[in-house]
Amino acid sequence: MDRLPIGLRSRARATGRIAWGVGLRGARRLFGGASAADEALGALLLDELDHLKGMAMKVGQILSYMDVGLPAEVTEKLARLRTGVTPLPYAAIAEVIEASLHRPVEACFAELEPTPIAAASIGQVHRGRTHDGASVAVKVRYPGVRDALEGDFAQLERLGAIAGAVTAVDGRALVAELFARVAEECDYAREAEWQRRFGAFFAEHASVSVPRVFDALSGDAVLTTAWADGAPFDDFVAHAEPAARDAASQALLDFAFAPLFARGWLHADPHPGNQLYREDGAIVALDFGCVRAFDDGYVARYRDFCRAVLDDDRAAFRRVAIELGLAPNPDRIDFDELARLYTWLFEPVRTPRFAFDTEWWSRGQSFTRPTAKNARHQGFPPEWIWLQRVQWGLWAVLKCIGGRADLTARFRAMVDA
Repeated sequence: MDRLPIGLRSRARATGRIAWGVGLRGARRLFGGASAADEALGALLLDELDHLKGMAMKVGQILSYMDVGLPAEVTEKLARLRTGVTPLPYAAIAEVIEASLHRPVEACFAELEPTPIAAASIGQVHRGRTHDGASVAVKVRYPGVRDALEGDFAQLERLGAIAGAVTAVDGRALVAELFARVAEECDYAREAEWQRRFGAFFAEHASVSVPRVFDALSGDAVLTTAWADGAPFDDFVAHAEPAARDAASQALLDFAFAPLFARGWLHADPHPGNQLYREDGAIVALDFGCVRAFDDGYVARYRDFCRAVLDDDRAAFRRVAIELGLAPNPDRIDFDELARLYTWLFEPVRTPRFAFDTEWWSRGQSFTRPTAKNARHQGFPPEWIWLQRVQWGLWAVLKCIGGRADLTARFRAMVDA
């Protein structure tokens, strides 16, 4: 495609085509032919979400690994959104590089492959070589993607207002928080800084590595990093040995939570396209656009929350849940039910050699239904969305990996450090 669809009308038309496809699939299922209908829906979602990029594509990426009951034919198609299908033409990308780095592409790189290796939600990635001979990955922001995101969030703001009217959630504040973080993903200079920080943090870690940033070849819309080899997620899941699956599960847990408890940094995008996997289960972290920083006080409260759940301390749980804003009106919250929800969520780090199976996942979904006891009264502060996205998302990824690593002592050590 020549450019992103930016206007509200073009993005609304795509939303209409998606809604039509979902309705058509339902009608076809009534008359049999479910598999063909699912194939058609998967193809439609892949095409439309990939074309829209931005927030729409991010939603598709989440659906590709979160087990929310979609047919296998649909999730198999959506898995292709992890790296994207349809890129922008090289000419448009070259213009962005030259505007961001203030010199011609040939002056920046000895080689830059015109065909990208990934066409993701905010930008696309090209393989290149520097004039010093280093192999690099060059991520370039799509022109106009910020405008597309603003259009997406204008639609979400209306839904946020509705949510605030019928639940205890401040929907507008939640949407504002989401937009602030996603808008930050458009700033590659900010991402470069986070990548340097995480690289230093994990410099001595045996199973987590972070490619270095080439500062002179990076700017607000271009991020150049060292090239890294490794298998994409689906290939790793298909071929990894049990020991490698366990090692990858431990590495992903460390990557998610060690920086949070030690520095207040949360890498808030757990989708599996953001890592490469080595044969022994070590991971290479590639994308640092979505990072949420928390102050010491908030981390301390979350640490207390984790301890209360791990120790089944109901009095401490009630106190910290109120402090974190999960119970804005405590008299209307069933704290036993709330504790059952988070006991379920923490089972992987409370149970040695936990099995991420379908039965366990299905039990968790019962807490999120509109008919759940606390559905209308439980708070969901803007900061909380990122902690929940990481924990639910990480467990979904580990469910796909299928390891049986003991994560209990590892997580407890991070909480108590």
